[in-house]
This record gives sequence, structure tokens and C-alpha cells, in this order.
Amino acid sequence: MKNTSVKDFIVKTTILILLVCISGCAVPTIPPPFGRNKVRTKRAEWHVAETPHFEIYYYPEIEELIPRISQILEETYHKVTEDLDYEPLEKTPFFIYATHNDFEQTNISDGVGEGVGGFAEAFKNRFVIPLTGSDRDLEYLIRHEYTHIVTFEIFYGGFWKSVRLLKSVFYPYWFMEGIAEYETDSWDTYADMLVRDAAISDQLISLSDLGNFAHLESHQILLAYKQSWSFIKYIADTYGEDKIALLPFEFKDRFDSNSVLYRITKKDLFRVNKEWHDFLKQKYSKDTEGKKEPGFYGKQLTKNKKGNRNPAFSPDGEKIVFISDRNNCYDIFMMNSDGSGVRSLLKNKLMRKIDVIHSDGHALSWSPDGEKIAFVAEKRQKDYIYIFNLKKRKLRRLKN
Repeated sequence: MKNTSVKDFIVKTTILILLVCISGCAVPTIPPPFGRNKVRTKRAEWHVAETPHFEIYYYPEIEELIPRISQILEETYHKVTEDLDYEPLEKTPFFIYATHNDFEQTNISDGVGEGVGGFAEAFKNRFVIPLTGSDRDLEYLIRHEYTHIVTFEIFYGGFWKSVRLLKSVFYPYWFMEGIAEYETDSWDTYADMLVRDAAISDQLISLSDLGNFAHLESHQILLAYKQSWSFIKYIADTYGEDKIALLPFEFKDRFDSNSVLYRITKKDLFRVNKEWHDFLKQKYSKDTEGKKEPGFYGKQLTKNKKGNRNPAFSPDGEKIVFISDRNNCYDIFMMNSDGSGVRSLLKNKLMRKIDVIHSDGHALSWSPDGEKIAFVAEKRQKDYIYIFNLKKRKLRRLKN
């Protein structure tokens, strides 16, 4: 009977570990489509390069980038370990993919989709990112994910790691993602705009609602990341930068945010949240002094509260196309320039001909005659240029 109980405990513990072992992700862009199976179209031939603190797993086509990647990794190691006052005991495995499509085929995790920029895995303390072609993105992703690795080491390192992993569900996202964002040092005007708009319109998310991001609307996810970042910075600026290094160690020994924040600030979660929100409202209120409500300057064209993005006017200025998740998946919509006549362009073609619509940069383009729309989308782990004929309502995929 005793042996059976021990066996049941091991099985249940293993299942729980598998459910929680991946908990660190870089900022998402667009959520992956529902019900999509993982497709593997490429088998990588992995090579290994080593630095003083990392094992870099890569394939030959990106070998020439390894010196630069190694440099960023080592610079990140020294910054993050110094800020958090902790050094991992062993080298950290790091996996780098040449493209996001390759990255989505990883067998390290089954939870990788179009909206995932990178991830850190706690059980084996390894992290994985794709190349985007941007040196800035590379540095950002490495810093973000490696911060997760160091916090994982603090939380789960040492004996009984498997049992310690069961505490993962108690660590709030505002801390896990906030401190990873804080370590990137890449706060920009877009992040500032998101938090400012939320502050002046009373749309700030409270700390109690930032414990987990799963309940948030898709257009709130990026705001949740940036707000979490701003809260960690608020703690550093208000209570001292030394408190940042204390946070992970306080969470290691405790289960709730309230007790941790009280240890750090001598105030409970409700009071700290109110002070932080008041600080943001006061900081950004100067931007609105002497200004009227947005409706005074122009008509609001999109009424729904979902995420609307990448608007593009037709050559004659009479039509607008944009990407929106108003129907709970990203689609391309068109409307008149006065906001009337909104309709979906791809409704019957999503998932059948397209898996994911890309929204980076100038995502939508009109033909000079205003009869066609061009955009980039993904189907079965490959990117294609698509042309939509507005008159014929036909979608065509260009051959690579």
C-alpha cells in the first residue's frame, strides 16, 4: 500500500511539472490560431558553440552570426546576474532558430505559435528564440528570456527541484514578466503611449488582475506586459533599486504578492497599487492639460473595444482597410472613410487558405488603382504574399 502511494505521488507530481514547466514568454504580438496543429517542414542539423556561461545550439546557416550572438549573451549574463545578485551554477543551454517559422516547429515546447516571441523552460533551464533580422530584437529577446532563467534558478535551484516547480502557479505574471521586461532596458515611445493612454482614460489594469494574463482580451496583453514593467520600475524608483534584487528571493519563500510587497514596501498590495496608479495618472495628466476629448478633433471610426490595427487608406481616400480581432480571430476588414459599411474581407478563407495574418510594419498595401489589397500571411509554417481582388472578392497566393 505504501509503495502504491509513493508511485501515485510521483505520477501526479510529474504531470503537474509538465503543466507548469514552461512559464516565461517574451511579449506576444498576435495570438496563435485556435485548433492549429504543429507542422514540421524542416529538420535542423544542430551544432554547439560554447561561451563562458552558455551552450549555444544552432544550425549551420546561421553560423556566421554566432560571434555576435555570443557577445550579446555574455553581456546579458553580466547585466542580469549583477542586477539580481545571483549567478547560475552551470552553463545555460540556448537554442537559436533562423526564422520564426522554424522556431514554431521546435519540439522543446508544444505551446509555440505565431504570437510567441521566445520562451524559457524551467525544468532544464534552457531558453529558445528565433532570429527576426533585427539586432535590437535579438538583444531584447535574449535579455528578456535570460532574466526568466535566472529567476527560475533562484526559485527552483538546488535539491527537490521537481517539488519546487509546483509553486510556479503562485508566482504572479506582473513580477515574472515585469522584471524580465525591466531588464531589457528597451522602454520606447510605443510602450509609453500604451501606458499613458490607459492612465488618462482610467483603463489601467490593477495588480490583482495582473497575477495572470489568461483572462485578458488579446488587445490588453501588450499593455499588461508594459504595465508590469512600469510597476517594477516604480518600485525601483520609489523604494530603491536594491529592492529589485530582493523581489525574487522574497517570492521564493512566500506564496502571495501581498506579503512580498509588504516586506519590500511596508505597504499592502491594495495601497501600493493605488499609489502606483495615482503616480501614472499624475505623470501623464500633463499631456492632456488644455486639450479636449478626442471626439472634438475627429470622429471615432471604430466603435468596438477589440484590437484594431494597421489602417491603410485607399488611393482615393474613400475606403480604409485594417486588421482586427473583433470576431475573436484576426481578419482584414474594410469600411468607408466615415466609419460606415464595415465588412470582413477574409471571413470564409481564414484557416482554410490562411493560418495567420502578419501585422508587422506596413501590413496592408493598396494597388494604385484601388482594386486590390496586398498583405503577408502564413500557411503551414510558410510565409506568402497574398493579393485580394476587391471587385471579384477573390484571394490569390503568389508563388515563392
